[in-house]
Formats: sequence, C-alpha cells, structure tokens
Amino acid sequence: MFKALALLFITLPGFAQDRGLHVSFGDVQVASSRVNVDLRSFTIVKLVESKRVKVGLIANSVQWVRDQSNLLFPRALLRIDIENPSSSIHVSSDGTTFLPQQNDQLARTEIYVNLFNPGVIEIKEGEYTIGKYTLYARQSGSGKTKLIDYSCAPYQLQFEGLDNDYMSVGCRMERLGNWGHERPRLMITWSTTNYTLKDGTRPPFRVSMQENLPVLLTLVDPNGREQKVTIKAQLPKRLHRLKTAVGFGPYQFKSQSGTEGRPNRLAGAGMLYGRLDMTPSSSLRVFDAFVAEKSLFNNAGFYFAYELADALDSRIEIVPLLGFQALYFKYDSNHPTRNGIILPQGAEVVYKNAFGFENHTMVAGAFFLSTSNEKYQNIWLRWGKKIFWELNYISWESGQNHASMAGLSIGIPFLNLF
Repeated sequence: MFKALALLFITLPGFAQDRGLHVSFGDVQVASSRVNVDLRSFTIVKLVESKRVKVGLIANSVQWVRDQSNLLFPRALLRIDIENPSSSIHVSSDGTTFLPQQNDQLARTEIYVNLFNPGVIEIKEGEYTIGKYTLYARQSGSGKTKLIDYSCAPYQLQFEGLDNDYMSVGCRMERLGNWGHERPRLMITWSTTNYTLKDGTRPPFRVSMQENLPVLLTLVDPNGREQKVTIKAQLPKRLHRLKTAVGFGPYQFKSQSGTEGRPNRLAGAGMLYGRLDMTPSSSLRVFDAFVAEKSLFNNAGFYFAYELADALDSRIEIVPLLGFQALYFKYDSNHPTRNGIILPQGAEVVYKNAFGFENHTMVAGAFFLSTSNEKYQNIWLRWGKKIFWELNYISWESGQNHASMAGLSIGIPFLNLF
C-alpha cells in the first residue's frame, strides 16, 4: 500500500529542544529491551503534505513498552505543529483522535508512535485532510535489530528472513485440554517494520503453535518486493502442573539438648521440593529438609504462594508464602524426641532471567518465627534453571533444644505429574 513511497521521504529537524503535550494511548506498561533503536534510522514519509503542517520525531524520546499480548515495541514522540489553525483541527492515529493545544497562530501536540507499526498519522481540519504521514525504517547493517523477548527463550524460537530489519517478538504459553492432561499452545505475537501481508494487513501478527511444525509466510515491502519468512519453535509434549525436585549436599549441622551439645559438624543433607501450579500466579508448595549426624533434624513445610507484586517488566516478583511446618528433632536415644507444628510465615523475591542469563532464575527467601519459647529461621538463596544451586540456613530453638543447618546443595528435577 506504500509502494514507491521511498521517493517522498523527508526528515524534518528542529523539534528536539522543547516539549509540548505528550499523548499516549492503549494499555501498555514500560518495559526493558535488548535492542537499541536509533531514530536516525526512521524517516518520515509524506502521504499528504501541507506547508502549514510540520512534523518531527523528538530526539531521546524512545521508550520500550509491553502491550496486553506480551509484545515489546519501541515508541517515540512525534511532534505536530499546525500554523493558523481553526478550532476543528484534530489528529488521528491508530483509531484514536487527539485534540491539540492551540492559539490563533499555532496548534501543537506530541503523540507516541509505535516505531515498528506506525500506521498512518492523519491531520484533519474539519472534514479535510491537510496532512498524512507514516514512517519508514532503513535496514541496519549491524544485525542487532531482533528483539526476541525472554518469554520466548524456553521454546528455542527461530526466525529465518528479515535479517537486517527491526523486529520484536513476544510469547505466551497457554494450556489446552482437561486438567491433568493439558497440552501446550504457544501464542507468538510479533511486529516488524516496513512489511505487510500480501493483502496489506499491517503488524502485529499472531501465530498459534500447537506442535513442532514451522510457520511459512510471505511478506511484502512498500515497493512490492516479497520476503519469505520461516518461524520455528520447540514445544513440550505436555504441560505438567506438579513439578518436583530432589536436592543433596554437604551441610554444617549443630545440635543441642539440655546441657549436652554437638558443635558444627559436616553432615549429609537431603531435600525434597514440590510445586503444584493452580493458576498462572498462584501455587501450592511443599518442601522437606533432612540432616543427620548422630543427631537427626527434619523440617517439612506446606505453603500457598501467590504473586503479590512485580517490577522491572515483571522480571522481579514478590511472592508471599502462607502455611505451616512440621518439625522433628532427636538428639540421641537418651533424649526425648521433639516434634510438632509451627507457623512461620515468609516470602521470596524472584528474579527471572537474572543478570541477562536466559531461563536462569535467582530466588531469595526467608521464613521467620519468634515467640517467647520458640524461634525459627529459614533463609535461602537459589540460582539456576532446571538444575539449581541453593545456599540454605535453617535454625530452630525451643526451650533447651536447638538445631541448625547451613550449607550448599544441588537440586535436580525429579517427577512431573498431572
């Protein structure tokens, strides 16, 4: 639809100093990116021009945002000035109408434009169009133009074609089928500059993948040249709700009962982890930590976890943990066994794709309980993906009984069910 528009390209400087009214629209949130977008790569294209209208992209206004479909895209402020305006001046972009600030000499507004899918910006005075514009992105020679979001990392997503064009891709995994027999459907949303489908349909485009078959399509650039694109991904056969892992490692173990005590000794420790996903943001969790070296200490817990808040483009989550624990302690055969239920509460902070490592997660968490006759602490730091490392410190004290364990363990996936 924009065939041969390259002959009409213009770049209008002079709009980088002061700011007018910034207008935004749509349900988006500020997000992070891994691609630098240079506004000098984008040229304003005149479809309908008027000497009364001046438009220009504002320097240093690029902002990455995420929409409801989980797609990251860059937007920038486009400044629009209309000389000698009437009261019927308005600007239309992406189905939304904006009314500028104005006086007798000048009408002005600044609107955010999606750089990867700018559409057409139309300035109208009453029923007459006095300006119509779009953007064209020049190809980059650096090759650093593809933003495949962290949400796609687990599925080995690949795009073939569009090698030097700007592109952004986001993913969302959905569950199909009955509970306990669910299969995956990967929803891929993506957008690129300059290209449409053959019938003129503009991005963003959506792909539904339910098996490991490629997606083949043909795009068309503004000059009518065709571009073949292939999309591939690797999906799991099943989506399990219950995931378990086992852990083991060397720990320092300290125990005391009455006047007798054993200082820190090296002991073998074993762990069991379980997580049952209820919804995308809530789960039931269980754990068990066991250590023995002459004395024996076992700590098990059952908790409901839910995502309370997130930050930094949802890469950091705060997760409260609400539940109870069971304790078992036996100093030796000459001392009575202590066991019971305690109610420490806690939370953890989850850092996804930590420090730029795709699919790696860092988790820092703690449980605390402090009463007049019983004290409990459980602090952990976990790092990894399927296989993970965990630093853990657990301390329990009740009357004249005390046990503590601290060390490093490795966690390995065990059974996945349902």
